[in-house]
Amino acid sequence: MIFDKTNKGITLLNAPSSKSYEQRLLVAALLSRGECVLNNPGNSDDVIAVREIVKQLGLEITETNNTLILKSTTASNSEVINCGESAMNARLFAPISCLFKNRFTLTGSGSLLSRPVAADFYIFKQMGCIIDDKKYLPFNFEKSQLKSGTYNIDGSKSSQLISGLMMTLSVMSGDSELIVHNPVSVGYIYLTQQIMDDAGVKCNIIADESDYLTINIFGNQSYKPDTYTIEGDWSGAANFLVAAAIFGNLEMRGLSMNSKQADKNILKIFDVSNVKYQIEKNTIIVRKSKIVAFDFDATNCPDIIPIAIVLACFADKTSVITGANRLKHKESSRAEVMKEELKKTGISIEISDDKIFVNPTAVIKQTDFNSHNDHRIAMALSVFSIAINSDCIIENNECVAKSYPDFHKDFQRFSCICK
Repeated sequence: MIFDKTNKGITLLNAPSSKSYEQRLLVAALLSRGECVLNNPGNSDDVIAVREIVKQLGLEITETNNTLILKSTTASNSEVINCGESAMNARLFAPISCLFKNRFTLTGSGSLLSRPVAADFYIFKQMGCIIDDKKYLPFNFEKSQLKSGTYNIDGSKSSQLISGLMMTLSVMSGDSELIVHNPVSVGYIYLTQQIMDDAGVKCNIIADESDYLTINIFGNQSYKPDTYTIEGDWSGAANFLVAAAIFGNLEMRGLSMNSKQADKNILKIFDVSNVKYQIEKNTIIVRKSKIVAFDFDATNCPDIIPIAIVLACFADKTSVITGANRLKHKESSRAEVMKEELKKTGISIEISDDKIFVNPTAVIKQTDFNSHNDHRIAMALSVFSIAINSDCIIENNECVAKSYPDFHKDFQRFSCICK
């Protein structure tokens, strides 16, 4: 429940559905070649794009009563796989599509076409595919018959392609091994393993002290058709959790405390910034707190860095957040954008190599913001605006539909209570 500062009003918020979870579950349903049921589906632009892809690859989808009924069918003849604006979709479905099509073009729209999402696709050449020699979409695949085996892959930019390979290689003949060097967003690799395990597919992940992971993937496995429930989304919920820590009290329901989602690390940030919270089953209660400066490495959870920066703006002194390099090729260069936008308010942010130094100020100017068409930026700046009791305009704030279409509706309810 959300209470205003005088406890006159109460509003209940439920966590949005996790798009990271649904994206992977839709792949598991596709690979099951049977009938699956997904409860608590989302409606973000990214998951809608995934549904269109799996339909094209051979999955019939019927939606009824907040449930998706998924049945195996024949793949379409189309050779164009459109990933929308989702880098996750592009990296995840590069290997998945190879199971269904011998030749295809992977493409997308908007900012995705200027992001180097295909930089690690060299691994497909090692498997015998004929592919383009470039980093950007559209990207062409020919003779896309993947091979089991042992492969070295650079994991320093993203874990998304690794997740796609894990799910794909498990249904192929023969065992495989992925040696992932300098892995980042490791939590998402474990999330993929969890979903595979729930679907009856096994792999082993061995973490080495020398900055690499070894993933042993057993071949000839089958994903079981079943009923699955999509978790609440820690990424979207983190915005309201931080808002409550700064100026209110919040009860957020529908978040799994056993989740493998990387952005559950918002609780670790709370632990080092003096935020008061308590957990009751799948509910978290956050109370207005006196924020203290913190030092946190967010390399493996970069999506919560913008909202962590907002939290740091209300700390007692300078906070340090590591992970700036993970933000350069998102929908915007997020560290630089947060620095640019918050400078308008008098808050100084310094970026040095991989570190972000957030220097709070006692006097914060009210101003309008530009989201740079980035959903994470739009949500973070919305929280900042209400924290300083400002009715500022955030340009292009409709971009939140990419991951959290109901954000503005929930935010309006929240702000009406807290003002």
